[in-house]
Amino acid sequence: MRVTFTKFPRAWHACALVALAGAVPALGQTAALQSREVAWKSDSGPIASRAQGSEAEVVYSTVVFVPRASWVRLRFDETQLAGGVEEGRGSYLRITSMRDGKSQVLNAVSAAQWAGTSAYFNGDAVTVELVAHPGVGASRVAIGSVIAGDGGAAGGAADTICGPTDDRTISGDPRCARHYPEGCSSWLFNDTNHTFITAGHCGVGAADVQEFNVPFSNADGSIAHPGPEDQYVVDASSVQFTNGGPGADYTYFACYPNANTGLTAYQKQGQYFTLAAGVPAVSGQVLRMTGYGVTTSGVAPLEWSQVQKTSTGPYSSTFGAVVYHQVDTTGGNSGSAVVDLTTNTVIGIHTNSGCTSEPGTTTNAACGVNYAGLQGALAGPLTLCLTGKGAVGGQLFALGDGANNFGTLNTTTGNFAKVKEGPVRAEGLAYNRNNGKFYAVNNDTNPAAPGMRLYSISPGTGSATLLATVSGANSPINGLGYDPFSGTLYGVSQATGQIYTINPTSGVAIPIGSGNPGTAMGGLEYSSADHALYGIDDSGGFSKLLRWSNPAGAPVVVGVLGAGIGDCNGLAVTDSGDLWTIAAGQLLKINPATGRATVIGPTSGVFGAGFGMSAVLAAVGCYANCDQSTGAPVLTANDIQCFMNRFAAGDGYANCDGSAGSPLLTANDFQCFLNTYAVGCS
Repeated sequence: MRVTFTKFPRAWHACALVALAGAVPALGQTAALQSREVAWKSDSGPIASRAQGSEAEVVYSTVVFVPRASWVRLRFDETQLAGGVEEGRGSYLRITSMRDGKSQVLNAVSAAQWAGTSAYFNGDAVTVELVAHPGVGASRVAIGSVIAGDGGAAGGAADTICGPTDDRTISGDPRCARHYPEGCSSWLFNDTNHTFITAGHCGVGAADVQEFNVPFSNADGSIAHPGPEDQYVVDASSVQFTNGGPGADYTYFACYPNANTGLTAYQKQGQYFTLAAGVPAVSGQVLRMTGYGVTTSGVAPLEWSQVQKTSTGPYSSTFGAVVYHQVDTTGGNSGSAVVDLTTNTVIGIHTNSGCTSEPGTTTNAACGVNYAGLQGALAGPLTLCLTGKGAVGGQLFALGDGANNFGTLNTTTGNFAKVKEGPVRAEGLAYNRNNGKFYAVNNDTNPAAPGMRLYSISPGTGSATLLATVSGANSPINGLGYDPFSGTLYGVSQATGQIYTINPTSGVAIPIGSGNPGTAMGGLEYSSADHALYGIDDSGGFSKLLRWSNPAGAPVVVGVLGAGIGDCNGLAVTDSGDLWTIAAGQLLKINPATGRATVIGPTSGVFGAGFGMSAVLAAVGCYANCDQSTGAPVLTANDIQCFMNRFAAGDGYANCDGSAGSPLLTANDFQCFLNTYAVGCS
């Protein structure tokens, strides 16, 4: 964390500000939530659903009620949510406002991200339900207190209207968010993952929330919240800030994807601001500022208080990294982007009040984008601000980091570089070398929109096309592999170890074999180098490489990846036949003959329990050219003998018809090969 507190000499304030602005911008402009915390002790105790069955059920329900509260937010003493989220068996909390019916779903992953709190809910009462899947063990929820909204408008710093009238008007800029509980404004901008900037004195930290699509406030000025689908909680490990007074006052941070939708704020909102290269000289520019200031002066309706408003005003002056402006602000505007309309770029972060009603004599102040501390933070981002940053290139790809990115992995350094945002909650990735595109599968764990979806993704652009909704699998598909010779797409379910074939057109998944109970496979891949299917089994706390010559049969354990390697959820193969995975943020290269892994280097990406890996591979050669000869003619009797030898050895190459029965190789494969041989190689 970059934390700097800068003290400016009194002489600097006296000389510089008087000369440049006529008055010292004095106060940061926050508008903290009007709330109180109420003790609330309810505890489900350890409780589980029935041992057998296929459907989740409500095993505990309670109502939380704070009379006359305008809104409520829960603070949990404990949440234990049993079952694997990536396996589709994760228990979860469903919290629903009794006023507007809006719900938030928190599973074990998102509950940890929300740091023991819930979203904000309108009204004075919510229902809390604990939903559990059969046979996953006991779950528990204990509520310790409720943060309850008081009526009335927020206070905050005095109005700093630069002139006789408040010129702010209601706006709907999708880039701008309301930051709580401190009561500031924040915004999305043009870093790698389109994350957030606000003021340093806004105190951004764990469990803080950014709200988009904010509704009008109540008649008394008390705020109303958007639904949980428009609330994003801060990734505290990403935060870098300085709170050092005018010109040294910024926060750079990221938020986790939304607990309900799985989307990042940028994926939902679709737009962002662009930072200027520096702070320009004053030359008559008009500035715009959009944020969530209060309305307490009677000049504007109370329903507009802490609702998004925008205004323009003159660019007054600059000194070092301080930008002086005369755009109307009030408490709650701290952190707003100061935009130069000449270039439509952000030149500052609004931080301090200063304007009075006398026009042209005083100014408000902002931290300029040229501040060295901000520039240093932007050059050294952390966690969700960092993931995907780097140079795109090479044949190895991954999908599904903590920011839903699709990108490349450098096989020399390990670095992950973003190509484009991908589908949410991605699980598997496989390359179809016959059409030059990836297959991808995701697992939407939110009960409001459950399901697995199969996509096609272009390696060069990252553009994703929905192919089908996957059906026929009794639990999520967590890994994919593609056999280009038979045109077979395979999938594996981590929950059961079951191997499936998946029809890319219909999405129908058909189980093959009896499954592999007791395994925990999140990664799957087909290797054309030896015509075998590979998987990584993480059961028992350490990762093992598995190999199938027949996907319908039992796999062979090739070997253990290495000491301390215990959670690998993606698997890829390159043209060399080497296998690749990620564990603990490191890119690993796996020897397919021994299963031993070599550490390549840090990905600098955020990869968790669900992601996919694959690689762009060379186009498939002529299948009938078994001996891979290059002379003329290409096909000879040697190819027939080669096929017979492979058939006799049980080589997966000889499975010409792509069947997965037992026995794997039959007379049908002979006929398939002869038909292919007769067609010839073009």
